Amino acid sequence: MRNTFFIGGFLFAGFFLLTTATVLPAQQIELQIEGAPAKKSYGVEISGATEICEGSETALKVEGEYESYTWNTGEMGRTIRVNKAGVYEVTVKTKGGCTLTTSVNVRIKPCT
Repeated sequence: MRNTFFIGGFLFAGFFLLTTATVLPAQQIELQIEGAPAKKSYGVEISGATEICEGSETALKVEGEYESYTWNTGEMGRTIRVNKAGVYEVTVKTKGGCTLTTSVNVRIKPCT
């Protein structure tokens, strides 16, 4: 015979973790942690090609609507155009006042 009890749940690193305990007849306790991915709205994503041909450019766009956008290039828009290799980082501010940061690495490849 097993009895399962809800212990608690919490949000950690983009996952909601639910913890339960099962008490066995021998008074041993098993802990089981179950996780479910959070909605994408908990993070910020950048779309656009991250590998481009030498001499070309790509548009990097923040997915989702935010109050403000600040790129490590100094630009403040939702979309930037880049033609150089490097790490492009954006910090966004949500309507609730939270800040989220993410980055992508753009690489240049020789194309014929």
